[in-house]
Amino acid sequence: MLNDLHKPKFLSETLRFSDTAELNLDQLTMSGHSFGGMTAIQVAKDDDRCKNLFAIDPWLWIIHEKISDGSFTLNIP
Repeated sequence: MLNDLHKPKFLSETLRFSDTAELNLDQLTMSGHSFGGMTAIQVAKDDDRCKNLFAIDPWLWIIHEKISDGSFTLNIP
C-alpha cells in the first residue's frame, strides 16, 4: 500500500483528496490501535521511509518472546 502512494493520481482518484494535495513520502508516520498498532510497528520496522510511529495499545502478544529475549529492535531515526 505504501508504494501505491507513489502512483500518479492515487491521492485524487483513490483517496479522493484534492488535486493539490501533496505528501512527503520520505517522512511517513505510521499509526494504529491494537492489531493496527502492531501492524504500524512492523511497517515502521521494515520501511525506511517511516520516520515516526504512534501506536496506541499495540497488540504485542505476537512478538512478546522477541521482546522478552531482547531480539526485537525498532530503530526509527
